[in-house]
Amino acid sequence: MADENVQPAQPAPASPQGGQKTNVMAILSLIFAFLFPIAGLILGIIALVQLGKDKNQKGKGLAIAAIIISVIIMIIGFLFLWAASTLFSGVQLSNP
Repeated sequence: MADENVQPAQPAPASPQGGQKTNVMAILSLIFAFLFPIAGLILGIIALVQLGKDKNQKGKGLAIAAIIISVIIMIIGFLFLWAASTLFSGVQLSNP
């Protein structure tokens, strides 16, 4: 015989952030931070502005991370170009 006091399984309660979606611009900014740092920087700033206006979205950390990564990659790129130009500034090609 089946126990009559057994209750059916209850669905899990919704998470407190169930209604919040991640800002698409924040996700794109993080992706572009590695591929095209200038675009990642611009998209990260746009995402932060959007997140400031719309409190129902999350992704502020992604946007900040994208901005930081974009700036670091651009600084490394500029340093690399400066070092390469300094290294090869004294090199002269021989005329045939």
